[in-house]
Amino acid sequence: MDEKQVQRALRAIEKDKAQKAVEMERLDRAEQALRDLLPIQLNGASSNGKSAVASPASKRPHSQRRRRGMKEAIRDLMTNDPNKVYSMAQMRTYLDSRNLINPAAQNPEKMIGTAVARLRSEDDRFQRVGRGQYVFRPEGSVTQVTF
Repeated sequence: MDEKQVQRALRAIEKDKAQKAVEMERLDRAEQALRDLLPIQLNGASSNGKSAVASPASKRPHSQRRRRGMKEAIRDLMTNDPNKVYSMAQMRTYLDSRNLINPAAQNPEKMIGTAVARLRSEDDRFQRVGRGQYVFRPEGSVTQVTF
């Protein structure tokens, strides 16, 4: 094998590993969702007759907690510092630091843009102030920001 073939094979392996990691994460979430439903029945008792109360997410080990969505993370970021203008790059840095961006994603900026668009459609206080620039205004004002 020449060097180009080795590099091509390594890239293929890395791509395959990233895809497998995404699939494993999806399967882990599906498994946890099913396990959360398992002990809960209509009468509040499990199959062994004992009370079946699911533990709250906050009391589960960190590894078993469900990830919060990208939209909620962006909401947290923007509401923590109202009236501050955030760029897409700042949001990406924030989401990267919390491992909310899928490493196999082909275009994470589109994912972030979709999450911000959903926020804006749900709440008028999230406003676009420029290309790729967004702000949270708690009072809902429509003040123009210039750069």
